[in-house]
Amino acid sequence: MKRLKTATKTAAAELHLSVKLQKRKRWGVASCPELDVWSQGDDEEEARRMIAEAVRIFIEECARMGTLLDVLRAEKLPPVHLGSQLPIILAFPDNVEVCLKASI
Repeated sequence: MKRLKTATKTAAAELHLSVKLQKRKRWGVASCPELDVWSQGDDEEEARRMIAEAVRIFIEECARMGTLLDVLRAEKLPPVHLGSQLPIILAFPDNVEVCLKASI
């Protein structure tokens, strides 16, 4: 019997995501393109805070519904260990990184 080789991805210890910021009329708009998550605020600083919260909630809700690994796979992101606190690193365009934790 031939043994098939399977490619296994190592689970990521943290999740790195990018953030894009835009100014639209009087709003600051932020997006995380890897997850297609968007948020806005009265200004850029509020948009930064709101996208961090939106990404954390999105990750936690996907984990709660049992779809997180499917979402990560669809976006070609590394799998993660479920049942822990997942560090998420958000990289903003001005080279500022924000670390937050999601309960998965």
